Amino acid sequence: MASKRLPAKTVHAIDFSTISGNEFERLVLAFAVRRWPWDRLDWFGQKGNDGGRDLSGVRPDVAGHPQSVVIACANWGNLTITKAKGDLAKIASACDPLPEHVLVIAGGAVPASVRSKVEEAATRLKIDSLEVWSGVEFEEQLRHHARPVLERFFAGEELPDDPDLARAPDRVPPAMEAPALAQYRALFERPAFETPFRSESNLPNFRRALTDVIEALNTGIARARDGTVVQRIPCRFAFESRATCEALADVVRSVNDLRAAFDEHHRAGAVRPCGCGKGDCPVFMIDAAASRDLDARRRSILARMSKLVGAPVGRAP
Repeated sequence: MASKRLPAKTVHAIDFSTISGNEFERLVLAFAVRRWPWDRLDWFGQKGNDGGRDLSGVRPDVAGHPQSVVIACANWGNLTITKAKGDLAKIASACDPLPEHVLVIAGGAVPASVRSKVEEAATRLKIDSLEVWSGVEFEEQLRHHARPVLERFFAGEELPDDPDLARAPDRVPPAMEAPALAQYRALFERPAFETPFRSESNLPNFRRALTDVIEALNTGIARARDGTVVQRIPCRFAFESRATCEALADVVRSVNDLRAAFDEHHRAGAVRPCGCGKGDCPVFMIDAAASRDLDARRRSILARMSKLVGAPVGRAP
């Protein structure tokens, strides 16, 4: 039987030049709110004759430490070195101290020669970390991390102009602990904590899931597997009860110890690739003793979380 051909579907690129500077800035804001967690996110102010606004905020880095970020919105058909240098100079003169990271988002093309000169200009201004996205790169980020924003944009719905949408959760007093802790259940009710280790089908994903849980507890950032921020939850440092903070710290240490034990079993050969020779193969061989050790560690973690939440969490492997 002849194979059935599927019709080709063309997805046309977004022409950002058809929207105003203000609309582009709101689009960047709506994207940023959904792409990263923020402790604070504000409009940087009016700059230049075009009255353009950039975004200035503080977000946790991967270790949970606050990182200052400026997002420069440059909705030009082609980003010029003059425009980019001018924006960086204004950022440098207005920020004391300098932001730890600057992201320039352009609405059009960014030639390689311009990109390299922008990086050189940032270095001269002592801006240590810089990214430059062309319109095509921004579109891909939008489609991957904030598709609903695009759907709303093309449907004609006005995008938000209020950075307070990105505000982090408040501190958690003892009276509010129960609903806050209940949000942690989803972190542990997943295959990485419930599947018997001998049946685990993708060990690289298993390790990644442990890292995601540690990040979520430390920073309040809950991510999907592709790295998209899907929810803001109270981080473990937000609880005012010292006993609860200490109990959550113990859980974080236990998850970290589980990850370290997995790495050690891997180094010792008790957890090893299947032998097919494919670098991206998810299948591993596991010794019985290593499987029992990792299962026992996960049961202990789920028991601690169940005690904290006041209800069963997950199904012990």
